[in-house]
Amino acid sequence: MFRGILLLYLLVLNIVADGQEINIFDHIDNKNISYEIKWIGSKFKNGTWIGPSFLVRVDKQKGDSILIARMTPEAWITALNNPNTDWAANLLLYELNKKSAIVFIRSDQEQWQKKLKDSDLNYWEHKLLISNNKL
Repeated sequence: MFRGILLLYLLVLNIVADGQEINIFDHIDNKNISYEIKWIGSKFKNGTWIGPSFLVRVDKQKGDSILIARMTPEAWITALNNPNTDWAANLLLYELNKKSAIVFIRSDQEQWQKKLKDSDLNYWEHKLLISNNKL
């Protein structure tokens, strides 16, 4: 029974809508993304001092992890270049890569798009495409 439900769930995730595969940006975009910046205190890990950091945490729905895992580097770059999903894609990538989010303490979406987007886009293009780095 459980296997049947799991297979049905995976099948539903593979449904094609209007000829396009469903992805995370079908329900998360710049207007409705919900996130927080968390401060993580310093710690010792395996004898190494790790200083405090700020990390993004995006509120996601059940099943979003599967959709995120299926995203190709090209799909991420497309989302980063789309004015409706650029901010959301960037926040998700910051979360997935545990990239320091201290810049978002004083930057909102509008400020990011004006001042920081090009820098982040170059970073993600290098990480995702040039380095062929898996998330």
